Amino acid sequence: MAVPLPEAVNSAKLDNYKQEALKNMTKNLDYLHQRRDEYMENYAKPAADFVSNSAQSRPFTTTFLANFLALSILPVLGFLLFTAGTFITIFGGAVVFGLFWTTVLVGGAGLLLLGTLFVTTLISLFVVFWFGVAFAAAHLLKNISQASSIAEGLKVSEEKARLFVSDTVSSLKRPQLPNGISTKVEEDAES
Repeated sequence: MAVPLPEAVNSAKLDNYKQEALKNMTKNLDYLHQRRDEYMENYAKPAADFVSNSAQSRPFTTTFLANFLALSILPVLGFLLFTAGTFITIFGGAVVFGLFWTTVLVGGAGLLLLGTLFVTTLISLFVVFWFGVAFAAAHLLKNISQASSIAEGLKVSEEKARLFVSDTVSSLKRPQLPNGISTKVEEDAES
């Protein structure tokens, strides 16, 4: 048994409402696409370019930072979730009593986080160190295999290592910020 529509609501009015709703949805979708494009152009692309330039100019530093971020994201998120849970639980009881225990628990979790970040830093340094050792060993083996004698291969490797270290030390400038942004220190140094 179908419920009859009131006489005031007819199919022409429904079509009008539908068309108006579709126009509004299209307008909102266009706005969202515009905001996405602005975000990509103003934030995502400059950040990606900055990371790419840093990775090309300092591969070991970038590898260390990537390892550190990958290894420390879970402890940091756990710390943040623990802190949020602590705040919710403690403030449910009493404010004064809760503030005391929040300070104690968050301070303890902060100490745990500090230790965890120390361990992840050591692991990241370990990974980057062995990455460098493997890189150097591979180049040493390549140079020895391409040389006519082991002594000549060692000499070539030593020369390449010396050039690599001197190039690395001479390129320890601050990376350029995106879009020509300069810092106060750079402006003071130029004047």
